[in-house]
Amino acid sequence: MPSEKRRAIRMDVLNDLHRASKLDRSKRRTFPVSVEFDDPETFFALEYLAEKKLVYFKQTHPDYYVAKITPLGKSYLELEHGSRKEAACR
Repeated sequence: MPSEKRRAIRMDVLNDLHRASKLDRSKRRTFPVSVEFDDPETFFALEYLAEKKLVYFKQTHPDYYVAKITPLGKSYLELEHGSRKEAACR
């Protein structure tokens, strides 16, 4: 898969977790264990973001994973959106 497409998937996942943190009191999302096989690109994105410490991603139950955006992930999104606004103004 092209790296730009993978980057887009990672950003979608990060944005989704950011929205969940604003809307949900638990500030987390759960993913079924089957995500590894049903949607491997999302699973790989979650693993990648966890390695970069942008999200917390762990299997806390035999049936599901828990994912939550970290403060570093929130800062990263703010920087990304800020740089896009600056580019649009040029």
